[in-house]
Amino acid sequence: MTEAAVINSGSQIVAIRKDLADSLAMKPNPSATLEMEVANSATSWMLGCVEYLTLQIGNIPFKVHAHIIEDAPFQVLLGCPFQCIILSILEDRPNGRIDLTIRNPHDCAHQLTVTAYEQCVQVRYMCILAY
Repeated sequence: MTEAAVINSGSQIVAIRKDLADSLAMKPNPSATLEMEVANSATSWMLGCVEYLTLQIGNIPFKVHAHIIEDAPFQVLLGCPFQCIILSILEDRPNGRIDLTIRNPHDCAHQLTVTAYEQCVQVRYMCILAY
């Protein structure tokens, strides 16, 4: 199955939305729960962790621990663990394009560059703190 993912270097986890995990019959470890704090300081509990989940970008497979989240504005969130495993490099371009270069964790000479684009999101609530 192919899904779009959100790359977020500020996130400390890899997460998958519950409906996607259910459709793929993923079996999370329910004892590996985690409390997550989101950008607006709200917290929610993960439903478990799918350990050593194989994902693939192009012809580069890799394994991650993916936490299952009940509801989110994304299907897949790729945070720091993803970026460390595949030794990624993000390059922002002036036209809004983002090039993501990844390396095969088992053969660092094998690399792949994929192009992503910024995506507009709708903000429902914003709090600005000024000094």
